[in-house]
Amino acid sequence: VGATVKIDDKIGLVTYRVTGWNSTYDFYTVSITGLDADGLDALAKAKKDAKEKVTLNIPVSFYEKFGEDRYYYAVTEIAKGLDGTTKQSFYGYTEIDALTFIQKPEGELGVSPSKFKYTVGEKAFYGCTNMKTLKFTENCSAIGSYAFQNTAIKDFQIPKGCSDIKEYAFYNCKKLDKVDVEADNVVLTELKTHVFGNSSLQTLDLSNASGLKKLGAEPFMYNLSTVNDVLKTVKLPAAVENISTAFKNCTALTNVYALGDTNLGAGTQITFEAFNGCRSLTRLDIPNCDVIGTPFVGCESLDTITFKAGYNKIIAKNLGAGKNVFGTTLLSDPDYNAKAQGALKNIVFKGAMRGTINAGAFVGVKGLEKVEFQGVLEQGATIDAAFTDVTSLKTLTFKGVK
Repeated sequence: VGATVKIDDKIGLVTYRVTGWNSTYDFYTVSITGLDADGLDALAKAKKDAKEKVTLNIPVSFYEKFGEDRYYYAVTEIAKGLDGTTKQSFYGYTEIDALTFIQKPEGELGVSPSKFKYTVGEKAFYGCTNMKTLKFTENCSAIGSYAFQNTAIKDFQIPKGCSDIKEYAFYNCKKLDKVDVEADNVVLTELKTHVFGNSSLQTLDLSNASGLKKLGAEPFMYNLSTVNDVLKTVKLPAAVENISTAFKNCTALTNVYALGDTNLGAGTQITFEAFNGCRSLTRLDIPNCDVIGTPFVGCESLDTITFKAGYNKIIAKNLGAGKNVFGTTLLSDPDYNAKAQGALKNIVFKGAMRGTINAGAFVGVKGLEKVEFQGVLEQGATIDAAFTDVTSLKTLTFKGVK
């Protein structure tokens, strides 16, 4: 199968591998495995020499006519970029400026395009250093490891049907600024480790990924010993339950929020290093979840922590001897203490309190001025030496006790 992939209006050849046959719809499923050197390759280089933009359009479903018969093809895979030491697909293809996947409409195909899924293989477009534009169709189901590493993509939308984006998929994308998700994506459940590591991503909007439950470790960094000083805003869906060390050392991060009046899902655990080193984070709205260990070490700009209405979980679970949620104690260096936790002025509980604030939770937080319980403390609520030696506390408000 050839003569189907186009650069602008010019037809070039690409190798397809037939991988299956669907007799119900008379559809072949095929895999794009590589360029023909006499087809797209020569054309793209000629356009580059003429200083013209090279746009690669890949149809993910198409048909050919043989006499009165039509044969339909659906792409199942853009093959991985390397097979051993052999280059395949578009690995290192520096002539491409823009990549667009094209889906024929249902009326033309006679069957819903969403029935046929395709994947972008490992390293498929690795090293396409001039690729600035990327557009998927909704039926892209997975993006492989390193698939777009070292490209110049500026922004893109995670497609509706995408359930898996592998580790390092957009690693080292130094021009990447913004990523969001196509509406009604219910299949993406996890943001993998290092997926946007070492990139320039500033805004990540995952609010349309309604099935997202987990953020893997270090999705925005090379490793936890490095610093991400560009990521500023992250929007999360309400379903998120595990954020691990996702935001550790994101020093420019100012906002983490999602739909509604809370910024994390109701089943979430905020664990030991979740926001450590987020020195630009100014406020955090915490849902009904356990706060475990010391997740706010180095959050030196955090002004207000708000706990969602109907709080019945534990704050400062498994703190460790002599520590508060900022990881500091009265026995620590007082200058460090002041920097690490001096900005916290307000703690607000928006509704009924049914949970536990463990001993030591906010011990010695010198800048804390107001603690407000906007709802009643219900039977079973416990506050156990949580605010010891908070000498700056001016206002403590209870709406009632049951």
